[in-house]
Amino acid sequence: MAINNFGPFQSDVWGTVSDWITILVYLITAYFIYKTLRSQLAIQRIESNRASREIRPYFSLETRIDENKTGLKLVCHNHTAFDVYTGVNIDASLNPTGDLNLQSKNYFHFIKPGQDSWYTNPMWGNPFVNGCLQINYKDEDGREYEQKIYFSDDYSVKNDLPTVLQG
Repeated sequence: MAINNFGPFQSDVWGTVSDWITILVYLITAYFIYKTLRSQLAIQRIESNRASREIRPYFSLETRIDENKTGLKLVCHNHTAFDVYTGVNIDASLNPTGDLNLQSKNYFHFIKPGQDSWYTNPMWGNPFVNGCLQINYKDEDGREYEQKIYFSDDYSVKNDLPTVLQG
């Protein structure tokens, strides 16, 4: 009696039951490995975004008013900002393409957290005028950001959050 003979299914052609169970176990294992890798990729993406938010520098702007001059104090927070380009726009003047026309531009190789830069301009005079400070910079991983900070003649300042520039 042939123990591996199951009617029309010959074991030398179709394999034995243990062969089919082994294939089934391999398929189930492959499915769970696939699901595990997919969830790991999702977690890795979340952690990468969290890490990029933790190292993202941002700036705040404070007004400086004393008897000699009126100006702005730009302060970096959180982490060091690299390749910092700043430009000031007074009274929202626009260029022909509709972008802000930056009247005064500065470049800093880096600005450390807590480090500040003073901006004074005698043409602004006292009281202040309405304007916008546009800051373009990079974090330590090379991601590029843009942040706009608005100031007005009543000495109020609105600090926008930085936005990531897509290259």
